[in-house]
Order: sequence, then structure tokens, then C-alpha cells
Amino acid sequence: MKRSLLFMLVGILYFTNLWADGVKLIHLDKMKDLDDRIGTVIPTVNQENNVLTLCSIYPIEDIQVTVTDAVGQVVYAETITLWGQQPYVVIIDKTTEGVYTILLEYEKTALEGNFEIN
Repeated sequence: MKRSLLFMLVGILYFTNLWADGVKLIHLDKMKDLDDRIGTVIPTVNQENNVLTLCSIYPIEDIQVTVTDAVGQVVYAETITLWGQQPYVVIIDKTTEGVYTILLEYEKTALEGNFEIN
């Protein structure tokens, strides 16, 4: 019980600090069925203008990262590996203001989230 409360408190403090700095957490929706019997690791994506930071508690290999603009044109695509608790920074060059979509595909998992660049 104490451990859960401590974990929640640390999480709240972490996200409060992110929001105070203008960094936004991108909500990722599951696009493909995940096998709930195995512990699927879901990374987090934070956004500050045209800079995306991908993080994971556990290592995830061969993640296909694709970012598309509002009309579906690919503006960034790369296959990466996330090492446990080491952020991976993606800088999207030559962007204009608008809504973008990030798609993360790995193993039997596909996650998608939208974000806006002002």
C-alpha cells in the first residue's frame, strides 16, 4: 500500500513538472490487439513544439516510428530501439503549424497519438 502511494506521488510530481515546462504528454491509443497474457510494454511520448521524446521503462527493440501531417504525408520515419529509462529524442524538421500523428509499431503492437505544433 505504501509503495503504491509513493509511486502515485512520484508520478504526479513528474507530470506536474512536465506540464509546468510546456511539455505535453501525447496520449497513445492501441491500434492493434495486444495479447493481455504477456506484459506488453507501452512507451510514453512527450512533445515540446517539434521535439518528441520517447521513453520506456523496459527496452523495446525495432520500433517503427512514423510521423504524418494532417494530409497523411510522412514527415518522419525511422526504426529505433528504446533502452530502459533512456529517452530517445526525435526532432521533426521543416514542420509547419498543424496537427500531426505519431505511429509506433513493434512486435504485435501498434500505438497512435495526435499532437499539435504551434
